[in-house]
Amino acid sequence: MPWPIYLALKQLFPTGKRVHFFTVISIAGVSLGVMMLIVTISVMGGFGREIRRMIIDTGGDIQIRSSAAIRDPELVLKDVLAVTGVAAATPYAEGVVMVLSGNRPAFPAVQGVDVERVGKVIPIDRYIRRGSLDALDDDSIILSGQLAQQLDATIGSKIELYTPLMLERMRADEAILPREFRVAGLFEIGHN
Repeated sequence: MPWPIYLALKQLFPTGKRVHFFTVISIAGVSLGVMMLIVTISVMGGFGREIRRMIIDTGGDIQIRSSAAIRDPELVLKDVLAVTGVAAATPYAEGVVMVLSGNRPAFPAVQGVDVERVGKVIPIDRYIRRGSLDALDDDSIILSGQLAQQLDATIGSKIELYTPLMLERMRADEAILPREFRVAGLFEIGHN
């Protein structure tokens, strides 16, 4: 018998044929550690895959961003749609605003989408819990469930939206009044 195997067996069974208590504890400890490692890796792998799926479902596969406003989004969309393999594209605008409902303020990131085209890129209807995307117009807004709860807003509530542009205009001695929106729906994505 080769000496490494002999030495291993001598350590596992030091008293001969009987199984020693420390042998059982050692084997059980290593087995339990490996089992926990496998379970943790499986759970984290599934969690990561689910997060990636949610991000792609709610943000699209690819986003083209600019540090400034894109002056001619239709030209950019035309170029993007000309790329082989691109099935659909939609423009959007986003930024941080202040939302006020009664005396309750919030500072969410807001995203403006083209209602006619967004459904081809993002299955947004799947995430709307109350209300409808069809009820969305220029004077209405769809809020996340968490933001609606923070503002104590429901469908039909009126909210005021303030933008950073108002501060810039105030420095130039101009005044822009806040924009009032009606809550047309509530959505829940599952991540912020």
